[in-house]
Amino acid sequence: QISTVPHCVVEAGPEETVDDLRNRVSEIYDQWVVKEGAEGLVVRNENGAIWKIKPRHTIDAVAIGFAQDTDGTLRDLMFAVLDKDGNYHRFACGATGLSYEDKEQLLSYFQKRIMPSVNFSHANSVGIPYRMVYPEKVFEISCVDLASRKGADKPCKNDLLIFDGECWQTKGLVNGASCHGLSVVRERNDKSCVYEDIRL
Repeated sequence: QISTVPHCVVEAGPEETVDDLRNRVSEIYDQWVVKEGAEGLVVRNENGAIWKIKPRHTIDAVAIGFAQDTDGTLRDLMFAVLDKDGNYHRFACGATGLSYEDKEQLLSYFQKRIMPSVNFSHANSVGIPYRMVYPEKVFEISCVDLASRKGADKPCKNDLLIFDGECWQTKGLVNGASCHGLSVVRERNDKSCVYEDIRL
């Protein structure tokens, strides 16, 4: 059965401004996405430019590793959440949203808290391996999508890790999620690395 994608045309009236048009698109978003549960909006203007507008999801997660760039600056943080058994589910890496000063301070902080890893390694997008750290700093991160499946409808796999207070180890891969469009919102000094604060 074929179904059509809902659409509507938003045109400016003689007295309307660009802000008026934005407000009308915002109202459509509130109705279709927020109230009716659509995945998002695709907005096109008369010049052919296209935007995808989707809700952002927020997650509290602990930083368990970091990777530096080729110039030695902080490039990425590695994030995980906890399950009820105390296992860490690694699901996201990134540092978008952090200022240069934030990155300098975090790099200095994490370099003093590096922990060994027995049988786990992971490299960032430029091939530089992450260094695992003591899991204590919690961040609020956001993303535009958490996908449970990837190409060919295969499930996304996440590393399942344990930390015994002295060393990281992997327990293999488990079904999980892939995080798209990650941004670090803020550090959560009011939260700690316990299940109740960063639960799966």
